[in-house]
Amino acid sequence: MAYGITLQNDLGETITEYEDVLFEMDSGVTRRLATLPSIGFDKHLFYNWSTYTGSNPKVPRFEQIAKGTKWITTGRTQDLYNYYRVLTGNDDWPLNTFPFVKMPSEGIWGMLGVPFRYPSNGPRVMMWAVGTDATGLPFKMAGDNLPATLSGDYGMQIRKPGGAVAFDSRAKMISLAGHFYMSQADMVAVLENGATRTYTISSPAPGSFVCAPHYTSFLYTGSGAAWVPRLRQIDDTAFLLDRIAIAGLRPGLVPDVGYAGAFFHDTTVMVARNI
Repeated sequence: MAYGITLQNDLGETITEYEDVLFEMDSGVTRRLATLPSIGFDKHLFYNWSTYTGSNPKVPRFEQIAKGTKWITTGRTQDLYNYYRVLTGNDDWPLNTFPFVKMPSEGIWGMLGVPFRYPSNGPRVMMWAVGTDATGLPFKMAGDNLPATLSGDYGMQIRKPGGAVAFDSRAKMISLAGHFYMSQADMVAVLENGATRTYTISSPAPGSFVCAPHYTSFLYTGSGAAWVPRLRQIDDTAFLLDRIAIAGLRPGLVPDVGYAGAFFHDTTVMVARNI
C-alpha cells in the first residue's frame, strides 16, 4: 500500500535526501577583475593574474564571482623582496558555499576559490573566480544553508535530527542534471598531447550552470608555449575538454627561459539546469 507524502521539486523530481539539498543562496553576474599593477607585480600567480597587455585581445582572463567591493590579493616584486597588497573588489562566501556559473560559448579554463581569514582571527571565507574570455556571466551561489531571508507564511519545513532545517519549500533549490569526472590522466593527455575528451550526463541541461571547484590544470613548456584545459558545453548532454594557448601564463615565481612547469589536477564537475 502506498501512503504518506511524496515531495517533489519544480521539475517533478522526487526529493528524498534532505541532507544533500543544495539551496540557491545568492545570485549575481560576474565582473572583470581590476587591472593589477603592470610593473613589479606577480600577475602569473593564478588568482591574481587578471590581464595581459600583449597583442592578442582574446587572451582568457579571470572573472570575479562577486557582488561586493573588496578583495585583498597579494604578490611580490620581481626581486622577490617587496610585498604588495591590492584591493581588487570581491565579496566573500561561507566555506561550504559553491559557485555555479552559466557556461559561456567560449568555455571556461579554470575555477578557483581563495581561502581568506579576516584580521583579528575573524571568520574564514572563500572568494571565487572563473577563468574565461567571456564577461558578465550569471552565477548562483549554492550551499546546504538556507538563504538568509525567506518570505511568505506558507509551505513546509523538514528538520534534521538536531533541529536544523534541512528543507524549506519556500527556498529555491539548485537543480542538478548530473556530474562528470575529468581525471588527472585526461588533463595530461589534453595538455601534453593535444587530445580531446568528451563527457556526458544522462539528463539534458541546455544552457547549463557548472561548478568545478579548484579546476586549475596548466602546462608551461619552457619554450614560450603555455596551455590550459578549456571546457565547453557542445550539446544538451555533452561537454568537450580541449586545450588553448594562454599568453603570459607562468606556473611559479618568475621562471627563466627554459623553465618548464605543469600542474595536472583532477576535477569533478557538477552540472545544474538553467532554471
